[in-house]
Amino acid sequence: MIGISIDENKSGLKISSKALQSGDMSLSFDLKVPQYTQLCLASNGGNIRVSGLSGGLKVCNASSYYNNGSVVINSKGGSVQVTSAPEGVNVKTGGGNINIQDATKYVVAETGGGSIDIQLDSGEVSARTNAGDIEVKISNETIQSGNIELITGLGDVWLYLPKNYSMNLEVEIAYTADTNGDYKVDSDFPLPLSTSDKKTSSGTPKKFLHGETMLNDGQHSVKIKTTNGNVYIREI
Repeated sequence: MIGISIDENKSGLKISSKALQSGDMSLSFDLKVPQYTQLCLASNGGNIRVSGLSGGLKVCNASSYYNNGSVVINSKGGSVQVTSAPEGVNVKTGGGNINIQDATKYVVAETGGGSIDIQLDSGEVSARTNAGDIEVKISNETIQSGNIELITGLGDVWLYLPKNYSMNLEVEIAYTADTNGDYKVDSDFPLPLSTSDKKTSSGTPKKFLHGETMLNDGQHSVKIKTTNGNVYIREI
């Protein structure tokens, strides 16, 4: 038996459920809300899937021992915050900041414009923004560790990695001809750099600062790309 409660207050509507007896049970919610609704969602072990929203969104997802859960969010616009994703998270928003904390296994984050901040215990990361800074911190290197790809069309990139992280590291900074080109790669890991005066054949002319190296047997691919921004890579 499952108990469901619905409470309305000044902050909005709160819907919650609780098992009233032991045993195998299942429950799903299918909620339709106005496009610009602000949501705060939490699950103790089920999947959360959100699509079509333009309001801000906060998700708290803590998986239980017996029932692992993932988080999938597809928003037309608005900032997204995920405070826990032990089975991974996939977030896409048309525009707005993305903040993901306490994640494991994988993070996919994409925004049409806004900053991305990710804290991951271990796993794979793919983060993309058309304009905005990216900051990613990976605490541990385990068997769940994987490739890392961080791309911003305009902004700085910060990456924090464990010491002796095994990777093929590739960094590229493109800077347009209308800037002074005073951009840098600042890395705690050894990374030889080269510059190129080659300009792109289409779009805004660009020059490039590039670095590439293999460290500690190169088990994982780590790629960082930005335009008119700096790259900082730190050991933790």
